[in-house]
Amino acid sequence: RDALLGFVQCEFSVEAGEPALYVTELQLARHAQRRGLGARLTAAAEALAWDRGLAQVVLTVQTANRAALAFYAHQGYGASCCSPELCPGEFEPEELPDGSVGFSYRILQKPRPRRAAEGEGGHG
Repeated sequence: RDALLGFVQCEFSVEAGEPALYVTELQLARHAQRRGLGARLTAAAEALAWDRGLAQVVLTVQTANRAALAFYAHQGYGASCCSPELCPGEFEPEELPDGSVGFSYRILQKPRPRRAAEGEGGHG
């Protein structure tokens, strides 16, 4: 029987003044995790962005989700200039569930690879 193992949902956006693909959801069934499907879905979103000449792929991750933060770091994502921890005075820190004060989410981004920007394809 066929079952949905995961999906990626994206929308076109402008982030920090640049055209971007914003990944609004990447969900995997628990039994489908750690098998490469997340990397393939992320690569598909990136290919969509690079093929359309967008400057970056952007997404939001809850800071408590350490596995997702590690996954995206491994995929080449880093903190966006719009992430609250990089914008002193623009965002108000909040009390987190562990009692500390900080931000409950991070905005991550991956810029278009140079070869994609030069028209050589971005997912080859």
